[in-house]
Amino acid sequence: MMVSKVTMAEKNAKRVPVSHSDDKRAITLTLAVSLSGEILPFQLIYKGKSVRSLPDRNLLPKSFLLSHNPKHWSNTEETLKLLDKIIEPYVEETRARFGFPAEQKALLVWDDFSAHKTEEVLNAVQARTS
Repeated sequence: MMVSKVTMAEKNAKRVPVSHSDDKRAITLTLAVSLSGEILPFQLIYKGKSVRSLPDRNLLPKSFLLSHNPKHWSNTEETLKLLDKIIEPYVEETRARFGFPAEQKALLVWDDFSAHKTEEVLNAVQARTS
């Protein structure tokens, strides 16, 4: 249940408390940033077994990737969604914006998170470079 669309806190505050909210859902937020500093749309992973566990789509920017799984954790499946729905479209749009050919290489820099190194994810990344 969304209490308000607005919060107020000191600039650069580490926490922004929300009072009178019964919504205690935990989520995972995946961030992606280009080397130029452009923030890509967020991936929000909610705990749940169906789309009914997701918030009202109209409350969030349309570009956000919303998904759900029983533990609200990022995993191989969620990482593949991130590649397909956020990273790949960004790379394609950036190539077009600068007039680069479709085969222009892109560099993906990830941390050491286990889902980034699964065989499925590595194969998906490799398929995009061929």
